[in-house]
Amino acid sequence: MRLRWMSSWRFYKEFYVPNNAILSIASDIDIEKTKAQVAKYFGDIPKGTKPIYRPNVQEPPQEAASAGQCVR
Repeated sequence: MRLRWMSSWRFYKEFYVPNNAILSIASDIDIEKTKAQVAKYFGDIPKGTKPIYRPNVQEPPQEAASAGQCVR
């Protein structure tokens, strides 16, 4: 299957939006200054227009091996 430019662009426009992002900040920070900087640098980026697809993935139950058993 060949990846086409347009499908790549659609994927980017759908998933690379602020309402599908997480920003992690770790340090000894001034919360109000940090909020102001986040608003300054990220506030003008428009949020996506579509709901974000969230797959419903359920992991099967895990079974532990008994002592001495080899797990393959």
